[in-house]
Amino acid sequence: MIAKTPLQDCVSELTAYGCPTIMHVVRLLAPQIENENHTKDVDFSPSSLRQRWEAGYANTARTLEQAPWESEFDPLEGVILHENVVEMMEAAE
Repeated sequence: MIAKTPLQDCVSELTAYGCPTIMHVVRLLAPQIENENHTKDVDFSPSSLRQRWEAGYANTARTLEQAPWESEFDPLEGVILHENVVEMMEAAE
């Protein structure tokens, strides 16, 4: 019979704490609004706030329709990050 090493004991102990939960994190970035410029960080006018709210709501609704968390994933992945790269690029502009 082969004796277990301390490392194997440690690994066995850690795997006993395993969690079968898979968490899906959806990253939503504020979309860029048409005619937006460098003053966007200080523009709290009612119309600007309404435009931002509507853009964020539409972005969230699109993400919910796409439901990226319903795809197939590796069961060993504990946390899965969903990002819309196109929207991230637009938000960064």
